[in-house]
Amino acid sequence: MASARARTERVVACPLCGARRLSPVCRAHERLYNLGHQSFAYARCSGCGVVIQSIRPVEADVAAFYPPRYLPYKANPVVRSDTASPARGPHLPLHPGFRRRATAVALRAVASLNAALARRFPDPLPGVLDALYTPPRRGQVLLDFGCGSAAFLDSARARGWETLGVDFLPEIVESVRRAGHRVLLLNDATWDAIPDGSVDLVRLNHVIEHLYAPRETIAQLRRKLRPGGRLHLATPNATSVTFRLLRRHWISLDCPRHIVIFTPRSTRRLLRSAGFGRVECFQEVLTKDVARSLGLLLQRRGWLDTSSAVDLMHRRGLAALLFAPARLAALACAADRFHAVAS
Repeated sequence: MASARARTERVVACPLCGARRLSPVCRAHERLYNLGHQSFAYARCSGCGVVIQSIRPVEADVAAFYPPRYLPYKANPVVRSDTASPARGPHLPLHPGFRRRATAVALRAVASLNAALARRFPDPLPGVLDALYTPPRRGQVLLDFGCGSAAFLDSARARGWETLGVDFLPEIVESVRRAGHRVLLLNDATWDAIPDGSVDLVRLNHVIEHLYAPRETIAQLRRKLRPGGRLHLATPNATSVTFRLLRRHWISLDCPRHIVIFTPRSTRRLLRSAGFGRVECFQEVLTKDVARSLGLLLQRRGWLDTSSAVDLMHRRGLAALLFAPARLAALACAADRFHAVAS
């Protein structure tokens, strides 16, 4: 397996608020694609609360950490879902029939609790996203910034959008172009190629955390929107309870690809500073990030191999057990991910 290696730089001030009070959080290395053990450092800004890479790859070298098998290059759905397969629980010295009955009873009880919790605290996010990505009329322009593949653009086109993609890797741009979409390679000329006031909806699906200059990028995207246009972003949550508990084992740290981990508060401030008048944030209820984070922890301790660690997010029983904590974390604004819709 080839290793990635990058020149590094030290960040002494928060790229969002400029504060220099940075409290160390953890050190980590790339783990998802086995690209080596080069170490990077993370710190929390005392000014705005974001978590940044305080020792990070220089921007010119970071592409080495985006291999062809990088997951967003293969799929990019509109709305998340926690897909699951039947649970495979720990071995117990009990009769198989008894284990099956006991497991079934336990899962029915958990399912009843989860259903009651979902009724009492309904999740508004799926409805918000469905309405957002239904164009009022055909031909409106949707810009998928950091598209990663043609998957989302294909579904948007089927809904009636006129599609435009932007990505920073030439091979991704070429594959999206072959799928019949207009697509641009991100560079200094990109902004001139998109007329100001020409876009109805901008999408940044888990993109902003990868940006070295998020303030400048959001300001440029704001200029491309028509009056009344909207921007939607989804991103990991620096106030996540999973992150606070697991630190470097948190799956959404995604070292070293995630440069800045935002909070809802810092995201509102960023979007309003770019000229958006209304910003709404929604916590995302999902269990797979917790499951994958636990898998990383167990893998590091030698209790699981790589495939078994990844497989945790597909275990139906584990997903059921994690739903209630995930819903409560969302209610406490401490979910693993959140979304912001700005207009």
